[in-house]
Amino acid sequence: MVQLKTSFYIRRSRKLSNGKCPIYCRLTIKRKRAEFAVNKSVDEKLWIPSAGRARGNSIDAFRLNKHLEKINEDINEIVRQFELQKIIPTPELVRNELLGINRQYKFLVEAYELSEPLLNDTI
Repeated sequence: MVQLKTSFYIRRSRKLSNGKCPIYCRLTIKRKRAEFAVNKSVDEKLWIPSAGRARGNSIDAFRLNKHLEKINEDINEIVRQFELQKIIPTPELVRNELLGINRQYKFLVEAYELSEPLLNDTI
């Protein structure tokens, strides 16, 4: 079982033109870390640093917190899948998988060419 820590924080030094602060996620596994932007922003006054969540019961705060929870769930699922595949997860691997970096896609023709020998064997 990998000890994974996921935390969300805002960067006050990089305020956007609308006055809000961008939200970042930090993944830590075995003292190694990776960070990425979650492409959401929040008013600095509404952010709870210790919880890594937005304060309040407004619809915007609720949606933002749900979005952050979904990211956290996706990260945990990726780590679980890596463990099932006997891959040692690193923060960079988890981040890249979450963001879709270096993901290899198979086009329909490629998938057909790969499965054609299997289909011919069954016929």
